Amino acid sequence: MLLLIIRDGWGINDNSHGNAISIAKPKCYLELLQKYPRSILEPGGEFVGLPKGQMGNSEVGHMNIGSGRVVYQDLLRINRAFVNNEFDHSEDVAKFIKISKEKNKVHLMILLSDGGVHSHISHLKSFVAICKKENISNVYVHAIMDGRDTYSRSGIDYIKEIEAYFKELGLGTIATVSGRFYTMDRDSNMDRIQKSYDILVYAKGKKEESAQECMLNSYKNEISDEFIIPTIIETKGKIEKNDSVFFLNFRPDRARQITNALLDVKKENLALNFLSMTRYSSDIKCPVVFSKENLGNGLSEVFSNHGLKQFKIAETEKYAHVSYFFNGGQEKCFDGEELVMIPSPKVETYDLKPEMSAYEVTDRLIKAIYSKKYKFLTVNLANPDMVGHTGNLEAAVQAVKVVDDCVQKLLNAMKVVNGTSIITADHGNVDEMIDQKGIVLTNHSLNPVDFILVDHLKAKNYQLKKNGKLSDIAPTILKYMNLAIPSEMDGDSLFI
Repeated sequence: MLLLIIRDGWGINDNSHGNAISIAKPKCYLELLQKYPRSILEPGGEFVGLPKGQMGNSEVGHMNIGSGRVVYQDLLRINRAFVNNEFDHSEDVAKFIKISKEKNKVHLMILLSDGGVHSHISHLKSFVAICKKENISNVYVHAIMDGRDTYSRSGIDYIKEIEAYFKELGLGTIATVSGRFYTMDRDSNMDRIQKSYDILVYAKGKKEESAQECMLNSYKNEISDEFIIPTIIETKGKIEKNDSVFFLNFRPDRARQITNALLDVKKENLALNFLSMTRYSSDIKCPVVFSKENLGNGLSEVFSNHGLKQFKIAETEKYAHVSYFFNGGQEKCFDGEELVMIPSPKVETYDLKPEMSAYEVTDRLIKAIYSKKYKFLTVNLANPDMVGHTGNLEAAVQAVKVVDDCVQKLLNAMKVVNGTSIITADHGNVDEMIDQKGIVLTNHSLNPVDFILVDHLKAKNYQLKKNGKLSDIAPTILKYMNLAIPSEMDGDSLFI
């Protein structure tokens, strides 16, 4: 029996400044570093299929871990398509533009930042330039503000940047502004989605004279980018029946709910000419620019093909990561795979409950361990990432302590059944929450992550390479379990 523990957002940082892990002094983790073999893995940039220097994220991390290969990410693919002037060559994009020209109007929805996790501001610029070339005169941008994958008050700079570009190009108007807390909710908080829907479709809600005023007034009221109240800037820019809408976000999980709302014929039959950058869900029937790569023969599929039972668990916020993303975009369970989701607490921000549902997740997983039904188990402990995103260092320290306590409980259970555990992470976050200038950081870090092998019976018999990457995890697990590594996996075993 092997257990893979993914401590989401737990990176390695020798600098203790603003480092919730150093401050927490997690007892279990510090003992692991002394007792067991360890590799240091790169979770970002070209090591996971992102542009060099681009921080990793949970989607990318889990796809690389589960598929056992470097997965070239949508950000890189989209960048290349624009640079090579290939973006508007696809049939679906050409059709979208043709219909947009008939009404001489297009709506562009995007998370307005260069965070690169869900979107990139450069893609918006490039597509507005295409609209200019195609003589579309009315381009309305519905700007979703970030503040999680970027500095929490950097939104004003992105607004200024894009408005300067619009002025230079002579095309483009910001119609609405909202925080991702509302428009990009993924946890079925439909009241948040409704507030965004109201400004997009009905031009109903808070109004401001300009996008810059919206941001500045929000900051005065201590509202950071993520939480910008959905606001109307230009009432003529509301989405009307038969309009063309292009959602430029490429990461699916936080794009689904607002997309479903806009396409819901029972809600308001808008009959939109709707285009999405990628496929957000098999249930969402609309043209897409980039289809997902086939990531067959990943870790879960290999286990399934060998008839081995698997158990995967996470709370709501990270359930998609241990299932959909870990399985390479496969929405259905593999044979022999059991998935369990524990509800995340209903709080506005997780610094209000830094323990989240970690103990409930852990208790349910321990039952699965003691059942001895499963050969492979996976858990995501969400706290370091989700609490780290709030920027609350004190709460993040508590989150680290909770996760460390949960890891200890899991290791104790695995020792009872003579199992083996691997402790790793998908990217950093709580390891770097304040920069050298004292600015609070709410985004992921570029720091490496751990790979710690805990085999209570044979720990001293194994030696690991000093360094590796996330895609090395799956081949290492298969090698440990004496299973053949499929040719599709280009990761390397970490065993020396």
